[in-house]
Amino acid sequence: MLYPGNKKGAAGTTGNTSNPTNANQGDKTDALGDQGDKEGDLDARALYGNAGGGGGTSLEMAGWQWDFKPDPKENTTESGKIVFLITIDERGEVTSVKPDTYTVSASLMKLYQAEVEKLTFTKTSSGPAPPSSQGKITFLIEAK
Repeated sequence: MLYPGNKKGAAGTTGNTSNPTNANQGDKTDALGDQGDKEGDLDARALYGNAGGGGGTSLEMAGWQWDFKPDPKENTTESGKIVFLITIDERGEVTSVKPDTYTVSASLMKLYQAEVEKLTFTKTSSGPAPPSSQGKITFLIEAK
C-alpha cells in the first residue's frame, strides 16, 4: 500500500517493517521506504483527473458478436439510455433498427441509430446462420 507523505516506516526506520523481504512501498526499485508525497491524497481518484463522458454499450443477440462497437462521436450535455431492437440477416448485416425506449432527445437518439445501422456482426455459433436474427443494443449515455 502506498502512503502519501510517509517517507519512513515505523519507529523512524526506512522500509516496510512488516514485510522485510520487500522494504519498498512503491514502484521505484532503487529506493527504500514508502513512496508518496507529504501533500498527497489517499483518494486514488485524484490520480485520474476529472471523469467525463463515458457510459456504456451492450449487445444482447444470441449467437452473434459485433465486428466493432458503435462509437458515436458526440459531445452531449445529455445523460440517459437508448435501447434499439435490431434485426440482422444471415451475413450479419443490419436490416432493421427500431428505437425501443430512449430518455434522451430525438436528435441524439437518431445520431446513435445511424451508428447502429452501420454495424456488422459475426456469428459465434457453429452451423448455418438463420435467415435473420433479432437482438437488442443498449446505450448508457453520460453527459460530457
